[in-house]
This record gives sequence, structure tokens and C-alpha cells, in this order.
Amino acid sequence: MGRMKTVYIIDDDKDIREVMTYVLESEGYKTVPFSNASSALEALKEGNRPMAIILDYMMPGMNGLEFLDKLSELPPEIQTVPVAFSSGMGRVDGINSSAKVTVLSKPIDLEQLFSFLNNI
Repeated sequence: MGRMKTVYIIDDDKDIREVMTYVLESEGYKTVPFSNASSALEALKEGNRPMAIILDYMMPGMNGLEFLDKLSELPPEIQTVPVAFSSGMGRVDGINSSAKVTVLSKPIDLEQLFSFLNNI
């Protein structure tokens, strides 16, 4: 299993990270969980390129939109990693229209999640 099946899960809620890790790994994905956006950004700066990033929209510290802004400053091969916001609101305001971002409502709908991953 190469890096193409790696998914970053960025969420400040430990239970959500654990459930997402369990579900994705049971389907053959490798997951890398992060409790905050800053640590995920550092991993990306080191040149790690997951196939996708699932990102909590509302987090303490750096929120999802701030993470997207920082992502746009990284090399092009990192900027193009597909991102899915997980949001309890079911929608996300303020996304730059040029960003390739999918919105997954919380609680995560597994059909919606796998549709996102299968279409990458």
C-alpha cells in the first residue's frame, strides 16, 4: 500500500479521529490522524503527500479555512491534494471558489465519505 491510499484526518475530537481511522483502515486506507491543523501542515511541509485530507472545519487554533490558506502557500503538488471539510453545519462559508474542497456533514455519512475518496 503506497502513499496514494494515505488519508490525513485532522480533527480536535479524539473520538472522531479514532472512528474515522477505524472505518478507513477497515477499507484498506492508511490513516494519519492529527489533533490540530498546525501539526498536519508541518507534515505537509516536510513533503508528505496524502491522497486526501479530511479536515474539521471548526477547531481551536488554526481552523479549516486558515489551514486552506496555508496550504495554498505550499508547493503545487501539495496544494492539489483533495480536501474534505467535515462540518456539523452541513455547509462551509468562505471557501475560495478555486479551492477543490468537498463538504462532508457531521456525523460523517460513510457513503458520502467513500464517494469523495473513490472520485479522487
